[in-house]
Amino acid sequence: DESFVSKTGPLMADWAIADSNGAANVLIVSIPDFPVLVVETEAYKAQMTKNCPACTFEELNVTLDDLIGGKVPAAVASKVQANTKLNYVFNSFGDLPGGVTAALASAGLDKQVKVYGQDFSKIDLDEIVAGTMSAWSADPKGYAGWLMVDAAARLSLGMELTEERAVAALPTIIVDTPEFAKELSDA
Repeated sequence: DESFVSKTGPLMADWAIADSNGAANVLIVSIPDFPVLVVETEAYKAQMTKNCPACTFEELNVTLDDLIGGKVPAAVASKVQANTKLNYVFNSFGDLPGGVTAALASAGLDKQVKVYGQDFSKIDLDEIVAGTMSAWSADPKGYAGWLMVDAAARLSLGMELTEERAVAALPTIIVDTPEFAKELSDA
């Protein structure tokens, strides 16, 4: 939820700042029709502004129809081609960049930018292994599932969920090596 992405958006901004040695120029790709992605993007931008005044970012807001229609890869490639200062492409969730690295490679732009994002999908892990993506946050879906089961059990017994907000920001890690990505992908 918003508590979680308020934590992970900044985490991924800091990754780009550190990876670029304070020279990140980021294209943020998201679907603003989803409020949780707006919160994530705003938290990302705030962290980038706070921790790296020399870094820049611009947004590419796409729609669900763009995603379903396969229009995101061409839109990303077009933005990167139009702004040669861009050196990172941040995706607000794992299924968003499907086909993006191929589109960038086809346009000869794959060496210009590092593609990364929040909340990986298996394809993102496979691309880290292949060297076509750089990093993704690993959000603990199994852990979150057990928290929901625990909450349901407590509610069924009439118990209050006094700790629910305190644990809403789940633990997360960054996957940025082929070895770790392969380990997770194979699991």
